[in-house]
Amino acid sequence: MPYSTDEIIEQYMPDILDHGVPGVIDGGVSTTLSASVAAGGLSVTVADATGLQDDDFVRIDSNSNVEIVQVSSIATNTLTLKAVTLLQKNHKSGVKLTQVDSLGFGADHDEAKDDIDKIIEVKWFKPRVRAFREGYRALRR
Repeated sequence: MPYSTDEIIEQYMPDILDHGVPGVIDGGVSTTLSASVAAGGLSVTVADATGLQDDDFVRIDSNSNVEIVQVSSIATNTLTLKAVTLLQKNHKSGVKLTQVDSLGFGADHDEAKDDIDKIIEVKWFKPRVRAFREGYRALRR
């Protein structure tokens, strides 16, 4: 059951109510808004856009007003947002803006799968093969 009609939030924050963990991982770039912005806005001016790139997702976080938007282009410290992610809330100057990992937990899932496969092989499969071989050898004697 959807928790929001906002497709971006649904895409990057799935089942937050079920698991309590947002499906968005903070990236390495943090900055602040250097000017207030209004809902419907297609651009935001930040204190420092160094490290942000076109197509990055950023989280604008003013405690009670949090939203995720996608950057279309960057000119100096002004981020132009993609039209599909225009601002839906008003934000004051000084609000925290953080780059987020748009890939969500995909890379972590791949790493966890590899770890689990290795544990199964070492702790379960190899001991079973060893036991089978020993039993087979005992039968042949």
